[in-house]
Amino acid sequence: MSVPTDAQAQAWMVQWRAAAPVLARQRAAELEQVNLWQVAEELEDAFWISARAAAAARASGLVEQQRLFARARPR
Repeated sequence: MSVPTDAQAQAWMVQWRAAAPVLARQRAAELEQVNLWQVAEELEDAFWISARAAAAARASGLVEQQRLFARARPR
């Protein structure tokens, strides 16, 4: 990647300054359409999926196997 010339950098900044208000209006319009209940439900689903995956990753199954063997052992 080459280093832009001063003219190129200045043209880039002019372009971004012109786009900034348009992008801000677009962002505001999209935020008005957001269903916060749906977002909260999706985040909650993602949290529980992640929590289950983390719990499964911590447990190798050996402890559960030992518990089952101990219960099955004659007394």
